Amino acid sequence: MSNRESATGAAARVMQVMDPKGYVDTCVEWVRVPFGGLLFSLARAGFGKAVVTDGRRTFDEQCELYGQGRSKDELAVIGIGGGYAQPKRRRVTWIDPRYSRHVKGLAIDVDFGDYAAEHFEIVEDICRQLHITWGGVWSVRDYGHFEM
Repeated sequence: MSNRESATGAAARVMQVMDPKGYVDTCVEWVRVPFGGLLFSLARAGFGKAVVTDGRRTFDEQCELYGQGRSKDELAVIGIGGGYAQPKRRRVTWIDPRYSRHVKGLAIDVDFGDYAAEHFEIVEDICRQLHITWGGVWSVRDYGHFEM
């Protein structure tokens, strides 16, 4: 077996374990390679039990998430229908659904599980090298969010 074959096989195994539902494949084509590289790099750095939990979303799915923790009036301000309002739930997203990288197929979410936040400087370095934006460096941190 050549090095290329073994590297290809290793990458395929990483994708099977870390993205078993194929969320990376729901994203637009040009981000799939960088996101695959992200997962491979995370696995090599010791985060191999992290799992991709989401990729591209429909506008409706994003509106449902945006409606969590917001009233009908708050949604009306940005022109989102009041049917998405779920004021008693915890907010999970802050960006207007029309500008969501998930809706555009440019983002994935990763569940890091029990990995300790003190090791996330490794994730930041990986993202910097791959030119991927990581929500873990934002002022309102979103450790599981990665986008192009």
